[in-house]
Amino acid sequence: MSADPAVAGWESALDSLEDHVSEAERLVRGRLGGAPSSWSAPGDLGPVPDEFLFRARQLLRRQQAVIDAIPGMMSSTGDQRRVVGRIADATVRPAVPVYIDVAT
Repeated sequence: MSADPAVAGWESALDSLEDHVSEAERLVRGRLGGAPSSWSAPGDLGPVPDEFLFRARQLLRRQQAVIDAIPGMMSSTGDQRRVVGRIADATVRPAVPVYIDVAT
């Protein structure tokens, strides 16, 4: 970490964002079991220091790749749900009543 608080703040924020992007990439690849952790952009850092511009741009590209992968992932999930539904319809017996009320 740097002695300059602004630089240290950006370094910490980018570290946190990088972890979050890596988690989202694992989720898109199907290697993460649950929902990713939440991440909020710090609002008090000011402009990105020049020394972090390249890293910030790389993270932006990675985020965009994850965003671009989401529609395909959702479509694939929908397709899988439809197939499972068809299999269930073809293999599960419909429910039949077990008791009949004849008390009337």
